[in-house]
Amino acid sequence: MRAPKGGALALIESMHPQLVAAVDEVDADVHITAAHPALAERYKGIDPLLIDIGRAFPRGTKLYRPRRSDPKRNAPQLS
Repeated sequence: MRAPKGGALALIESMHPQLVAAVDEVDADVHITAAHPALAERYKGIDPLLIDIGRAFPRGTKLYRPRRSDPKRNAPQLS
């Protein structure tokens, strides 16, 4: 059996507020990999603090969310 299409993204969206609160509470940074660029854009739509940091190996896009104490966290993003 497979999960319904889009199920993981729906779970991420529903849990995002709790996850962000927990990550910020412990002042951690987050590194994630999206399977393809379109999914990376969806993730960045959920969390605007995610920064595209390049290709993942062997495929996908690496994303990074700076820790709360990072001085660059609130700096404007250049596209």
